[in-house]
Amino acid sequence: MQSYVPVGLGCAQTSGGDEYLVVQYGEVPLGCKVCEWVFVYDHAGRPMHDSVPAFWGQGDSLAPNNAGYARVSQELGLQRPRIEYDETRRVTID
Repeated sequence: MQSYVPVGLGCAQTSGGDEYLVVQYGEVPLGCKVCEWVFVYDHAGRPMHDSVPAFWGQGDSLAPNNAGYARVSQELGLQRPRIEYDETRRVTID
């Protein structure tokens, strides 16, 4: 993710009330459908997964590798985070 920047921040909560930072990475200023990754960070600020390789598929089926995010979210039972981009744009991550 060294060549990408955080484009959105959010908080995800477990059913037990534990909270985790969720960061969406992409390309500024517009981003793109095939280059937006979501990461969960632990309480010490360390990412809880990776995205290696960064992409899945080829050509028209190219997609960001968010398998680690999906796995960690399921393991922790995280609710969908509300990602804050700016004052006027909010998105919920599936």
